[in-house]
Amino acid sequence: MGRGDTCPGERNVWLWGGLLIGALCLLYFGFLGTIPLMEPDEGRYAEIPREMLADGNFVTAHQAGVAYVEKPPLYYWGTALSLSLFGINEFGARAFGTAMAIGGVLLTYWMGAVLGGRRTGLFAALVLATSPLYYILGRLTTMDMTLAVFLTLAIISGYLVLARGRGRVYLYLAYVGVALAFLAKGLVAVAFPAAILVLWAVSRWRWRELSRLFSPVGIGIMLALVLPWLLAVRRENPDFFWYFFIHEHVMRYTSTMHGRSRPFWYLLPFVPLGVLPWLPLVGRAWKMTRDWAGSELERADRWFLWTWIGFILLFYGTSHSQLITYIVPVFPPLAVLCGARLAGWNKGTDAAPIRLQLGVGIALAATLAVLPFVARDFAIGALGIGGWLATIAVPGLAILAWGAVPLRLARLGPQRTVLVSAGLLAVFWLALNPAIAVSIGEQRSGKSLAMAIKREWQPGDIVAQRGPYVQSVPFYLGQLTLVVGEHREQDYGRAKITPEQRKWFPDEAGLRRLWASDRRMFCIFEQDAMDDIEKYYPGARLLARSPRGILVSNR
Repeated sequence: MGRGDTCPGERNVWLWGGLLIGALCLLYFGFLGTIPLMEPDEGRYAEIPREMLADGNFVTAHQAGVAYVEKPPLYYWGTALSLSLFGINEFGARAFGTAMAIGGVLLTYWMGAVLGGRRTGLFAALVLATSPLYYILGRLTTMDMTLAVFLTLAIISGYLVLARGRGRVYLYLAYVGVALAFLAKGLVAVAFPAAILVLWAVSRWRWRELSRLFSPVGIGIMLALVLPWLLAVRRENPDFFWYFFIHEHVMRYTSTMHGRSRPFWYLLPFVPLGVLPWLPLVGRAWKMTRDWAGSELERADRWFLWTWIGFILLFYGTSHSQLITYIVPVFPPLAVLCGARLAGWNKGTDAAPIRLQLGVGIALAATLAVLPFVARDFAIGALGIGGWLATIAVPGLAILAWGAVPLRLARLGPQRTVLVSAGLLAVFWLALNPAIAVSIGEQRSGKSLAMAIKREWQPGDIVAQRGPYVQSVPFYLGQLTLVVGEHREQDYGRAKITPEQRKWFPDEAGLRRLWASDRRMFCIFEQDAMDDIEKYYPGARLLARSPRGILVSNR
């Protein structure tokens, strides 16, 4: 344990632990189902588990009715479970990923407590839980959160074996973490823990101790968890190994085939932005302990956490495929570093107010007020200006109050300032969700198009999409749609379709024949397709229009 072994409620750990878990559940699950699924990723990663439940195939994932094997199945399995428990809705689609995010916060508490004491663990958990990027991604349907949680389990367990001499339980936990992370996202589950621990050991001249991490039993556990799915999916898809390991790992990293190439530094600004609200307090704590002498972390532990962060940023910086979600695994170690700084900021060391935080609070409140008028993906629609300002009143007041908290630093003391700041940030994020739901639901989701279809749909009707494939429409309809046009992510499955499946992918001429048939058809076209509709689809009746497309029917 570090020097910060005491924290509020140490005499009743179970009570405070229960309160922390309850608060996390309220913060993360609150309003979870109010925001429509956003395109394209949320629609895709909700629809694939829905299709798993519909077709009963839990080995080969399917999208639009054809094989989709770009990613491993763990996230799909978890989301399919939550959909079966909570229904085919937004809450069910997000619940598994959100539970993973909560698990990541609790795991970060444990990591901080083991490395620097319970107070470090508590503050690390508070920093992570209320940091913007982690919170937002923790409430979306994304695989990267699940990957981050199991990577954290693998890396910290391996480190405790390597650096602290912990026993076989921790060693086996590391292998379990690697296996589950592999089932969440693939080979980075092996590469990241191995590289981070090797780099740390070599840089500390402890490379001889790396043999502690080798375990035939651990390897057996890992293979027992991973091989059954790999062999089963290979049996159903003979070319799976080449496509999954070479096309989707090696080629994704080394080529620009997905169009996600960015400058080396692209992801770097999102690291401080990801913990932005905590920077003023952490900065003051750093100022008051200019070196790490007052930190709750030992030098070797600090170097380990920085190695963790640095390697992941370097890995993705040199990759030709970069997305903001990829850096989620850097936030648990970053939160522990921040938590250790805050835990080492002892009462009485500083009484000067922190005005920077007030400036950040005012800036965030002002940004909320003008966001729908300056951001493309935000719109207030029928709310009007007055309705929007009313909607953001609670989160706006919460973030202003958060900004003012450090002005009372002399009375509250550093530790209570941290706790009150975390509480107000939690109120801000929770209260912000209804505002997000009304402002971006129409802009980023296909839900309104699907609901327009459901209001008129009858058995025997056809639903088709021509142009950009709106991923969430089949999810909300609870059925597949015809797909007209080429879509890269369906290339693997469409190259193997059977004659029975081919009917789901008509060409343009086939779509026009169906349009002229006796059956009613609903079709979603791209936004600029009105000229084509008027020319080739006579009698089209406009049912709905949204930023995702135009919905028409032939009856």
